[in-house]
Amino acid sequence: SQGELLRLFPRWPRERRAAFRGLRARGGFRVAARWDPSEGLNARIESIAGRACRVRWRADAPPAVTCDGEAVPVERGDGEIVFATTTGATYELRAAADTMQAWSHVC
Repeated sequence: SQGELLRLFPRWPRERRAAFRGLRARGGFRVAARWDPSEGLNARIESIAGRACRVRWRADAPPAVTCDGEAVPVERGDGEIVFATTTGATYELRAAADTMQAWSHVC
């Protein structure tokens, strides 16, 4: 994270797989994420503090964000997405690889 903006795989080359889990991020989040060049991005973000979650996002289409299988409203900002969270809830973020083709790096 940078400030309170989550950056998933910053500067990571698109053609290489990557994954992490249990990362504590500023703003009160625990994050696990996986990038696969053929499958795309999958992330699980647990809200520890119940604050709005801000994720750096440069793709034209926002990712699908869900909590307990229900869609979560996402707002677009300047190079980021933002969604409200509840303390203790886990949010899933998914984006297909083809929605990010214009990127030289993942996020």
